[in-house]
Amino acid sequence: MKLFELGEKGIVPVLTRNLYSRGFITLPAGVDDAAAIRHLGEEIVFTSDIMFASTHFPEAMKPEEMGWKAAVANVSDLAGMGAQPLALLAAFGLPASLELDFVAAISKGINEACKAHECAFAGGDTKKAAELTICGSAIGVCRSEAGLLKRANARPGDIVCVTGNLGDAACGAHILLKRMRSRIPPETASRLVRAFTYPRARVKLGMALSSLGAHIAGMDITDGLFYSCNEIASVSGCGIRIREKLIPFTEDARQFAREQLNASPIRLLEWGEDYELLLTLRRKDFPRAQKAVQAAGGRLIRIGEVIKEKTVYLDDEKVDTKGYDAFLKM
Repeated sequence: MKLFELGEKGIVPVLTRNLYSRGFITLPAGVDDAAAIRHLGEEIVFTSDIMFASTHFPEAMKPEEMGWKAAVANVSDLAGMGAQPLALLAAFGLPASLELDFVAAISKGINEACKAHECAFAGGDTKKAAELTICGSAIGVCRSEAGLLKRANARPGDIVCVTGNLGDAACGAHILLKRMRSRIPPETASRLVRAFTYPRARVKLGMALSSLGAHIAGMDITDGLFYSCNEIASVSGCGIRIREKLIPFTEDARQFAREQLNASPIRLLEWGEDYELLLTLRRKDFPRAQKAVQAAGGRLIRIGEVIKEKTVYLDDEKVDTKGYDAFLKM
């Protein structure tokens, strides 16, 4: 069977089947945003994310933006677990034809992202490659296993929520990929493009929720809202119903979808790249979770509920949960 017939969702279980483990592994790879090991009473959380020029970086992206995004992709996985970032390593695959200044600008972008998220940039590796490739590995810490925002924590009756607006990054990706800046007011185009090129990981919000020890399920929304809903629902053995009227879109995103894509803003959710957190939590815990997130400078926006039926719905309609998958783009 070819990989393009399986897609990433079918490939990962094969690669993570029967991994050698030891007793201190709390969460193995392949289930959550990151893996975790128990060490001296705390959970050490670690993740890795790889990006290629051909699939992750539109030609219009600047090298600083590439570096920033590669770093944030890793830090955001830590945020999705409720962990505090500690350090990041970056391995570069570099075509020999690249200009040194270009590569230095990528490294600068990584360093700026690490500084913004209080995560040390601890070095890495460099090799010659046919295509520009950036592979990051990040490590963080969570005080206890109970604080980990595991995907398996969702239960029927839980409230489903997100930490911010969705869809702006998808608009920005469209603008860059299809060179649409001239069609859109400059300020609007710049804001939407920046949502794609300079995402922020919701580290402080994840840590605030982790501190509650409230059996919260969570992950970052990088491959689409409905895909992310299905990831949590599948691991938890339940379903999710999203209420369309509650999904937080900016007016810019609504207008972009209407005027440039001739579509509902729901279409934007297929792209992902939002780097907000998707969370489920018990109804009784929602008020204190809201307060904790607000105290950390963020928002907790209710968009639906967890249900018993093992299906993801938008209101009363079943939805496509494939999300973005580069393996299926043949």
